[in-house]
Amino acid sequence: MATSRYFILDLVDPGKRPDVRGFGPRLLGAGVPPRAFGGERSPVTVAAAELSPQEAAQERKREGRLLERAFPLKLITPTTKAAPNPAARGRPAWGVTATRADRSPYDGTGVTVAVLDTGINPAHEAFAAYGERLVVKDFTRTGGAGTDNDGHGTHCAGTIFGRDVDGTRIGIARNVERALIGKVLPDDGEGDAAILFEAMQWVHQQGANIVSMSLGFDYPGMVRQLIEEGVPDDVAASSALVLFTRNLRAFDRLMSYFQVEKKMLVVAASGNESRRTGANQFLISASLPSSADHVVAIGAYGRHGRAFEIASFSNTDVALCGPGVDVLSAEAATNAGLVEMSGTSMACPHIAGLAALWWQLLGRDANAERVREELLRAAVKSKLPAAYDEAQYGRGRAMAPAN
Repeated sequence: MATSRYFILDLVDPGKRPDVRGFGPRLLGAGVPPRAFGGERSPVTVAAAELSPQEAAQERKREGRLLERAFPLKLITPTTKAAPNPAARGRPAWGVTATRADRSPYDGTGVTVAVLDTGINPAHEAFAAYGERLVVKDFTRTGGAGTDNDGHGTHCAGTIFGRDVDGTRIGIARNVERALIGKVLPDDGEGDAAILFEAMQWVHQQGANIVSMSLGFDYPGMVRQLIEEGVPDDVAASSALVLFTRNLRAFDRLMSYFQVEKKMLVVAASGNESRRTGANQFLISASLPSSADHVVAIGAYGRHGRAFEIASFSNTDVALCGPGVDVLSAEAATNAGLVEMSGTSMACPHIAGLAALWWQLLGRDANAERVREELLRAAVKSKLPAAYDEAQYGRGRAMAPAN
């Protein structure tokens, strides 16, 4: 009997794991130890399993259970990757200065950040000093140690909390209390919603204040999977849309539980599908999960002379924008190298790092809602085009707290 991978969200019976006794050896990564989010009123546990359609239909009957075929995820692939300009060595990366993080007295002290991505190279000079404060967990089905063989996750982590590399500043919040790295995308860059949900539960349990995600729900990938299974093309497109909606509903439900405590702010890259140059120009709205409830969607801008402009690839309908073109950060393939990448994936970690600075400033008054409000309030429109379009830039360029 053919099976598919499903996520299981149990929303009742606090303190109990999902009842998966009938799944036997086909249970995949039975989730992390359960936690009742927000106390007795909002418990949730996460697991994943290989099920047949018949088994899935039966399990959906259980009270308080959300269960669906896990939608594929994909990396928001950088649009460019290049060796660093030698002139950039020995001074702060341009994104650090554009956000005024270099002038801020805050450094992320006392704040826990999380990066859900392709893993990390923990031996890199940008992270080595963190020691046991850097916690890595591999949620992919490869059973690895969270090693980043792609480079994307290491680059993003470097922007958020990386220390200086050979005199070059790359990180926004260079002294965070803890850094949680969840590898949710295998080396081929394709994961699924079940992996993401488990990782989100884990970082919440670990006390993450800020979560950075530069990944997207892969609708075309879901259609391809269904067609490969023999589903007719038109039916596959319709079925994928239904699965997309159900996975979104589960993501929103999970986020709503996190928001009960307001202790975790999630920022996500809006995507790189738009085209503002060339013969065929078009704009695409922010993709999931960045467009989901309670998630801060991030667009990208680049340098334009002494000013800034929206990146040609940046999706629209964002909350804020950050530096995302030719961003200098840690290179995973070496222990001291740097590399430039472009994409909303590079803009997102800038805002995650800035959020850590604002969280530190607010101290005991900090929560996800307050930090989000401060980020939006402090955003500026200076050095952006006169014909300002909020759909493309959101509230404007996110900035670090000055005092």
